[in-house]
Amino acid sequence: MSGDDLERSFAVTDKRRTNGSHSSPVTEVQVRAAAPAPPEASRVDAVQLAHAGIAALNRRDPVFAVRAASILGEDRRTMVDAVTTLTDILLSGVPRGALKPGTRIDVGFRPTPGDPDCPKARDRACDLLTALAAEDQKAAEEVLGDLTEQTAADVLVVLLFSAAARLEHFVGLDGDTADAYYATNAAASSV
Repeated sequence: MSGDDLERSFAVTDKRRTNGSHSSPVTEVQVRAAAPAPPEASRVDAVQLAHAGIAALNRRDPVFAVRAASILGEDRRTMVDAVTTLTDILLSGVPRGALKPGTRIDVGFRPTPGDPDCPKARDRACDLLTALAAEDQKAAEEVLGDLTEQTAADVLVVLLFSAAARLEHFVGLDGDTADAYYATNAAASSV
């Protein structure tokens, strides 16, 4: 299969429980690398596709994640919904409105060497996170207002990678704490 033919699908299962089991898949989002976005891209569930992009990165599928960011950046409302979803993950635990003047929140994303757009997207993402954490609506609107479809996709890629890394950290931490719990419980049981 060539890069032009590469297709990724993501089936979403309805999370409501029915008689103790998950219902069948109800929605499918298809992402094609190097192909135009589906015509219904403006009707995409931004939260779902942002979450799918994070899951793709944590499963080592950056092609899906980058294409998801591109789709999310096509429509202003969808982009804002995706930004809200991703920044909520990144700012979880950060007290809003409590930043000291001059404080800047870093996304923890390393720009790709040689890519002139990557550091700009990283800076825009940092500016956006900082504005949202400071509850500076005017600064957040300036960052969002300056984004074109392409720069929005670039910022969304940075936010997706950063959110994926943050969640992967917590999943790893949860695994470590579970291992410690079971080891401690086993040691206490044998005494």
